[in-house]
Amino acid sequence: MNFKKYKKIYILCPAQLATGGPELLHQLGHKLIKMGLDAQMYYFPPNPTNSVHPNYLHYQVPFTHLVENQEASLVIFPEILLANLSDKNLNRTHKVIWWLSVDNYLFIAQKSKKSIFSKWNSRLRGRPVIPEMPGINELLAHPKYYHLAQSAYAMDFLLQKGFQNISYLSDYLSSVFLAESAKVNLAAKKDQVLYNPKKGFEFTQQLMAAAPDLNWIPLENMSPKQVADTLAESKVYIDFGQHPGKDRFPREAAVMGCCIITGKRGSAAFDADLPLPKGFKFEDTAQQIPEVIGKIRQCFADFEKQQALFAAYISRIKEEERQFDADIRNLFL
Repeated sequence: MNFKKYKKIYILCPAQLATGGPELLHQLGHKLIKMGLDAQMYYFPPNPTNSVHPNYLHYQVPFTHLVENQEASLVIFPEILLANLSDKNLNRTHKVIWWLSVDNYLFIAQKSKKSIFSKWNSRLRGRPVIPEMPGINELLAHPKYYHLAQSAYAMDFLLQKGFQNISYLSDYLSSVFLAESAKVNLAAKKDQVLYNPKKGFEFTQQLMAAAPDLNWIPLENMSPKQVADTLAESKVYIDFGQHPGKDRFPREAAVMGCCIITGKRGSAAFDADLPLPKGFKFEDTAQQIPEVIGKIRQCFADFEKQQALFAAYISRIKEEERQFDADIRNLFL
């Protein structure tokens, strides 16, 4: 699969949203421009004066509110915005669906099927009504759609559903973040367990109740720098969330010198996406709680040895940008 025949590339992106998906969309735009291609962001919902989130201004990707609706235009859709596939202003363009997440698509599609999403969207601050999210069968009915998978989890999902025209395009951690990680002092790390209260919090609460003596710190209401600083000073990061795609947080925690303990949901079930050392992934069941707590205590007590087990994972993370560049060249040049 190669997109070199397309003269203009538009990357559809949620406006004013700062999460892993939008950052990756901006990273793609940044890389395409550096390689000499004509790429622009196309934000939804459109806002002429305030579309770009401040976190992504440094990528310096231009944006537009008007796509040239022609055969030579390629529009890249993240899976959460597939309702826009039917936009009549894009009906002559060629379309790529970039599956940054599987679970987020399924969740929104389910809501959309019940007409909840469309009604909610139309009432929220006067935003325009959008069509309902297309289901799997509707997407399969369009064999000319191209598909990109950000994770092995997404690739497996697409293949099992019978999709064709699939290529792999993942992501990477920024060089700025990796440079900061080189400054981490492992000897100064504290016996702290970090968690994201938006990811698997129900099970995390059970862990906290089973070990109230441990120092549990939520990663919330923090700037990106504060998150990085907290990762740098802590020994353990846990994540028992859904892992809807190849998540950034485990990788960021790993390069910051944390031991990573996760569940086995979503992309965490795929070693290609989350290649943790043996014994650091657990089922999120009550029976496993003593095992998880035991692993946390082991990481505290024998941190140097346990953290060293993540060397191969960290090396792989540091190669992701080089692989991302190679995959983009293969797809677009």
